[in-house]
Amino acid sequence: MTRPGNVWLAETAGQPDGVRRVWRNEDLAAISTGRAWLALGAPLLRSVDFMQPLNRAGQLGPMLAYPEADRSWWLVPLDAENAVADLPMLTVRPAGWRLLCPPADGYARGRVWPERRTAAGCSLHRTSSVRAVDAAGCLRRHADEPL
Repeated sequence: MTRPGNVWLAETAGQPDGVRRVWRNEDLAAISTGRAWLALGAPLLRSVDFMQPLNRAGQLGPMLAYPEADRSWWLVPLDAENAVADLPMLTVRPAGWRLLCPPADGYARGRVWPERRTAAGCSLHRTSSVRAVDAAGCLRRHADEPL
């Protein structure tokens, strides 16, 4: 639990010892949004589509995947809500919303961080990057897809 990504994620919770205790029991820790980041909910398959462009741009930040539910949550800066307000496939969870997280280097109850971070202070997605990827069509619903 002392890997830098785990340290960073636990510290953002405000009660890192409690988070680490939950992780030692191989469970999900409920970490509230709004202290260091917000959670940007998106369909998982669409998120996978735009991981590569973000990585190429050097802006791939933390994303939690839950394949069973086709959901992902990107950890984004606290000011992200306005930047993506017009994208109906995305849901910015408000401050205080609790994201159930495994450790940054682990897997628990079907959730995983696909991109393993080794450096402390995992970079958060710049909302401009999310907008740039959206311009490429990764987050737009295709006309032939059901709502």
